Amino acid sequence: MIDYAYSGPGHPCSDLVRLELSIYFSRFVQFGSEDQLSRLQFDLTINRLSFDELVAQHGGLLKSKTGRLVLGMCVAARDSLGDVLKAHNLSWNHYVATKVLSAWQALQVPGLQQALVRSVIMANHSLA
Repeated sequence: MIDYAYSGPGHPCSDLVRLELSIYFSRFVQFGSEDQLSRLQFDLTINRLSFDELVAQHGGLLKSKTGRLVLGMCVAARDSLGDVLKAHNLSWNHYVATKVLSAWQALQVPGLQQALVRSVIMANHSLA
């Protein structure tokens, strides 16, 4: 279920990015270093690898069924964002910037896996 209590006008990417990151930060099981997680995020966001390509490249980080499920949901959100960007005539950098800004905000949220949050920032900051 999705809570629409805070829905309203905003950047077209915001809701899907927050959904993607919420799932990733709260449910992904960290089996690797921050550097490995940053490469996973870079391949997800910048290189736009498919789910199967991500599993082939980063299988060591996906030792749990939960990790694979989370990654699949992140890929689905990312791919949906491509449609949103196209509909609003926006470049991919809007997604990247929204993702980095949302990750920076998440640094303040207690209980999140901070290594995962930092990996998103490190993977995408130069393109935001």
